[in-house]
Amino acid sequence: MQLLRERNAGSSLPMKGIIGANTVGGVSALLIFFALSSSSFAQDLTPIRIGQSSITDVQVASIVTQQAGIFRKYGLAAELILLQGGPLTVQALISGSLDFADVAGPAVISSQLAGAEVVSLLYQIPGLTHSLFVRSDIQAARDLKGKRVGVVRIGGLAEYVARYMLTEKLGLNLAEVKLVQVGGQADRVAALESGAIHATVFSPPQSTRARKLGFREIADASELEYPTGVIATTKQALTLKSDLVERVLKSYLEGIAFFWLHRDKTIPILQRQFRLSDRAEAEEMYDKLAKVVPRKPRSPHKGIRTVLESLKDRNPRAASIDPASFVESTLVRKLEAQGFIDRLYR
Repeated sequence: MQLLRERNAGSSLPMKGIIGANTVGGVSALLIFFALSSSSFAQDLTPIRIGQSSITDVQVASIVTQQAGIFRKYGLAAELILLQGGPLTVQALISGSLDFADVAGPAVISSQLAGAEVVSLLYQIPGLTHSLFVRSDIQAARDLKGKRVGVVRIGGLAEYVARYMLTEKLGLNLAEVKLVQVGGQADRVAALESGAIHATVFSPPQSTRARKLGFREIADASELEYPTGVIATTKQALTLKSDLVERVLKSYLEGIAFFWLHRDKTIPILQRQFRLSDRAEAEEMYDKLAKVVPRKPRSPHKGIRTVLESLKDRNPRAASIDPASFVESTLVRKLEAQGFIDRLYR
């Protein structure tokens, strides 16, 4: 399995004042002292491997927590490892190649349903940042009647979200529009530009780029509960390395607090990470995420039920399982009771 690694940037210690020694030996001794101190500090950090199923807005908690140096604050040398897709990421977690996974909720739920020994520690994004974009000639919802709405694939999340926005947000009957499978972002952009479709679904950062191309946002799905992003680990880690798991959870909770309390610092992080051409794009992305990233953790039971409904044809057990069984909230409740989360926002 080939893993793509995003390694930590080494930290540098500021040297205040002027070096008094004017000999090569004095300078060398000072450099050796700093090198040994840095090495000792690095050795005190616990290395952890966090798999990411993609680099999208779903991974904002890992990105901000890493870039803000919060993992290191809790004695962790976190290595963010990019894999291709949720199933592969969960597989790497189960095999022991990863310690934690930052992954889309459905991948974890599906693996748990199949009997995998994984647990969901934190649903850091229990909502959706998707929006429905239309061509400039669509001025109102009624203009979509009889038109084609493109999605990545029929049966996927984009179709589910499109159905929700068309019916619940725009008041249309699904019989009044035609949902068609188009493919990835480039294909959908080309289809919009050519008039092959009149609307499609985008999420950040694609949505900010779609707006720059002249497409208009007509509805968003931020009110729809869904287990979009989750931090997961194994039951074995939760049992045998509870202290480590707690430090990781604290790191993420503080990273989320950083997101909320330091908008001015978070926006440049987003701009760098997603290579956005200007600050306005990053600001729009932040504002989208602010609608769905909760300050305090909450479990999207209704959204989990939605995922289970989509899985029941492949696994009949999904129809009868309590959504609460897919949430490991013991540590979160402990930290809430201790006042840890409240203190982050003071």
